This record gives sequence, structure tokens and C-alpha cells, in this order.
Amino acid sequence: MKFSILIFILKTISINHYVKIGDSLFRVQKYHGALKFYLKADSLYHNNFDIKFRIGKTYNRLGEDTTGKICGKYFQLADNYLKEALKIKNDVPELHFEIARNSGELALFKGGKAKVRLSKEVKHHAQIALKLKPDYPEAMFILGMWHREVATLSPFLKTFAKIIYGGLPPAYLDSAIFYIQKAIALKPERIKYRVELAKTYLKIKEKEKAEKILKEAIKMKPLDEIDEKSLNEGKRLLKKLEK
Repeated sequence: MKFSILIFILKTISINHYVKIGDSLFRVQKYHGALKFYLKADSLYHNNFDIKFRIGKTYNRLGEDTTGKICGKYFQLADNYLKEALKIKNDVPELHFEIARNSGELALFKGGKAKVRLSKEVKHHAQIALKLKPDYPEAMFILGMWHREVATLSPFLKTFAKIIYGGLPPAYLDSAIFYIQKAIALKPERIKYRVELAKTYLKIKEKEKAEKILKEAIKMKPLDEIDEKSLNEGKRLLKKLEK
């Protein structure tokens, strides 16, 4: 009995140690290293929500940081682990956001029916995330982007999706603007939100509004690599609009 307790204690210490190292690597965007330690923890504790969630989130980041076929593989692995985490606990807003984020990326690597299903999952999980955590800027943003991308699909593709796969939920550019504006209000320091709002304004021919928000964005300090890319994109777009 004492021996079993000792084994349990040592196992718990090892799991916590692996997760702690993984977290420290994840924070500095060393995703391959973080994944290695999360997987070690998962091998010791197969049904732990926090570990499954961390692995899924890390595979998502690896997918976003790479290109080619391996990118799609990472997103599929992320989907697998995130759905396992969902079976364990379904009331965590960050998990639903991560699934929405993953579904949008994974859809790029899928064909017709799967693409439509995943598009619906983006909206579904983003809405659940917001229901659980109303002031969630990342979920607001992804829902806004969903509305923009679906609203601007060609009539042919919308009709095709409806006839063959049952169609997509209704989407509106006004809703896209609303949700992205909400994301900005909640997290004003994020450059990406402003650049994407400007691009959405351009979809409805609001050039002056787009220019105004781009001028705000290019004066801001990037939070991370994502913002750096958005900052450069914003500068290029503004230069093009001012010609």
C-alpha cells in the first residue's frame, strides 16, 4: 500500500514537472519543445483535460507557424486532442475558442462537405465561448471573421454549398464589423483586429473609415509576431489606398 502511494506521488510530481517545463517553453513560442513535454505528461496521465487541451493548443500553433502538408497534419492532430479534451470538460471558453480557431484552419485542407461542417463549427464554438465568457476578445474577433468570410463567398459557392451540403448559416458584413469592433474595445492594443476591421470596411466600400483605422494601427507597438505581420500588412494596404 505504501509503495503504491509512493508510486502515485512520484508519478504526479513527474506530470507536474513536465507540464511546468512545457508551459515555460510555450510562453516563449518554443512549440516543438513544449509539445515534447506535454506528450510525456499525457503518456503518464491519459485522461487529463489540462494536458489534452495544452497539446491541442500547441498543435494549433505549430500548424499556424508552418506551411505545406505538415501544416494540415498539425491541425488535424490539434482537432483530435481538442475534441478529446471536450469529452472530459465542455464548459471551458478557451477550449471552445481553440476549437473554433482550429476548425477555420483545418477547413482549408478539407473538401466540400467537411469544409462546410467545419465552417459551421467555427461559428458554433465561437458562440459557445462567448456565452461562457461574454467579454472574450479573441472569440469576438473570430466570430467577426467568420461573418466576413462567409458573407463574401460568391453566390455560386453559396448556392453550391446549399444544394450539395445543406448550406451555411446566414452571415453579414454588418455583423463582422460589429464583432471586430467589440474585440477592439476589449483588447485595443491588438493591431491585427484593427487591420482586419479596415479590410472589412473595404468590403463595403468605406475607404475613409479603412484609412482612418489603418493610420491608428501603424502607430501601435506589436504585441507579438502575429501583430508584426498585421502591422506590415496594414502599412502596405494604407500605402496602396493613399495612391
